[in-house]
Amino acid sequence: MRPVIFLVVAFSSVLAVSLNGHWEEKDTKWLSGVLEDVLKKKTDNIASLHYAASTLKLLKVTPSDAAAKGACEVAKKADLSKLDVLYNAAALSADLPNCALASVAGAQKTIEGVLTESSPNGERITQALRAADRLNIKINQAAFDKILTAAMKDDSPANLAWVFNAAALFDKGTGAKYFDKIKNLVSHADEVDKKFLQFDGGLTTTANAIHGIMSLAEKQGKVPAVSQDQMLLFANYLLSRKHVSTEKAAFHLLSALGVLVNNHQLVPITVSLVGPVMIDRMQPIRVSITNVFGLPIEATGVRVDIIPRGSKDPVMGHLPLAKMQADPRIWGFGPEKLPDEAGFFDLAVKIESSDKRLVGKTGSSVLIKKCDDIIVDDLKLGVLEKDETVTGASLSSVSQFSKFGKVLQADNSKRLYISFSVKAKTGLGTLMQPHQTFILFKHSTGAEVFYTADVQTGGKYLVDINLAKAHKDFEGLSGKYTAHLIIGDARIRTPMDWPFADFTLTIPPAVKTVEPKSHRIEYDPKPEIKHLFRQPEKRPPTIVSDAFTLICLAPLLLLLVLWFRIGFNFGNMPASAWTLLFHLGLAALFALYFVFWLQLNMFETLKYLAGIAAFTYLAGNRVLRAIAEKRKHKTE
Repeated sequence: MRPVIFLVVAFSSVLAVSLNGHWEEKDTKWLSGVLEDVLKKKTDNIASLHYAASTLKLLKVTPSDAAAKGACEVAKKADLSKLDVLYNAAALSADLPNCALASVAGAQKTIEGVLTESSPNGERITQALRAADRLNIKINQAAFDKILTAAMKDDSPANLAWVFNAAALFDKGTGAKYFDKIKNLVSHADEVDKKFLQFDGGLTTTANAIHGIMSLAEKQGKVPAVSQDQMLLFANYLLSRKHVSTEKAAFHLLSALGVLVNNHQLVPITVSLVGPVMIDRMQPIRVSITNVFGLPIEATGVRVDIIPRGSKDPVMGHLPLAKMQADPRIWGFGPEKLPDEAGFFDLAVKIESSDKRLVGKTGSSVLIKKCDDIIVDDLKLGVLEKDETVTGASLSSVSQFSKFGKVLQADNSKRLYISFSVKAKTGLGTLMQPHQTFILFKHSTGAEVFYTADVQTGGKYLVDINLAKAHKDFEGLSGKYTAHLIIGDARIRTPMDWPFADFTLTIPPAVKTVEPKSHRIEYDPKPEIKHLFRQPEKRPPTIVSDAFTLICLAPLLLLLVLWFRIGFNFGNMPASAWTLLFHLGLAALFALYFVFWLQLNMFETLKYLAGIAAFTYLAGNRVLRAIAEKRKHKTE
């Protein structure tokens, strides 16, 4: 179900796709500097050296002798018994100048070792085939075909991308069966913002997939199962990722862009505006027509439809462009071909060419902006009574960029009346309605009050200020105000700020309204909060507490006195160990109460009390039994 949904979305949205950028010389200069640093600094990472050297070759940039020599030495000393190291070393040897490997003995064994692996993925197989191709080592193509077919069971985009890269290294007959599987990979692509197509895995996976698809299509001599519209979306995604962050991503990106230029099936066209969006009325409008690498294409003619932004109907159609003699990539036309009115225009580009590979001959467009200066016509102003009818006699005219000669007086019983028209300076002088048109009253103290000008029937602007109601806007500030007419718009070449008159306004004092405290927003620091803790109660003198302690101990003292008076009778105490244990238990209970008073809580005390009480109870029971038996013997 997913492929069907994807195709519907893709075909419904690609008409708006336009490739408006390409790989430029400044991109090459920036990236080559980054890759040169990689060759110098990452000498301990042979994979990084491979990606940097191979990308520089794709850019047709020769690395410095020192950097190339250092990277080559790493390749010569590499352990070729490991497949990934062999793959990177073979690439360095092929892409660096004068860098032949000292010995490739054992390379074939390493390559054929993939055949004995339990389940090699597409990347491992591609590394083996590319290493063999670079080192001119013959392989058992049938055996590799068998394991590559098995590897296709993993249908993830990342793995299928490598599978197609590997299949492109087979001969035409062996690789034919893989060509029909391209549509399976394309069905996994995700559309983003109706502008891009990409695979899970981002730039590296997407670029590797495009390289594999187009390389296999080139080997088979057939157009792949990728529509022209989809190819534009893929190319748009690749071009949007020009500023890559790693040498690996740069290698895959440049490999993909390279195959989009050097193939006989699908070559995307990029259309971009030369110069700023705002055109110069004295210079021609120029458009660059190139491939994704910024190289000229074979075009016999270029025409444009000039369409106002927001409209579908062109104001001029099939306008032919002339090729610039100095640069075959540039086509242009004179500014006199544009409509007189200012605004934004889409140039819908149509390219004529006999090259059937080209993708994007129609559907591309660039945006231009035609600006114009403005004139303010028939600005009139006056101070009128609140209910006075506006007549020509009650108003005064002010010519553009001059200032009214008198200072106008007004109070809250008057109204200020200002009207004017805004017209384009060139062309037919048609009325314009800028996005920003307002009157600013600026007080001598710097205070400002703004009023938006309202468009009237016929296109004129009017500001009618009834000071009986509007005096609140001035917040009770009387005095001299300078009125400015401020106009701005993206279509206006030079915005206007014109001080056209001075007013002396007498404004009633502003009524100060008391705002509820709950509605106020205060940013001042709050008073410091000072915590007042409860003062300790005044304790009585020590003699008082000592006296009460003695009173509490008085019964005990009385008991001891009475015991001494009547005498202690230990005669009936049984002479046994239980007697001693019973008294120890009693002492332990009193000791537990004392500890409870000092530090234990109730639950801890009960836990200890249970054990001591049980022990004391048992010992006391034994003592009482012994006393009872002793009395029984005496009575007998």
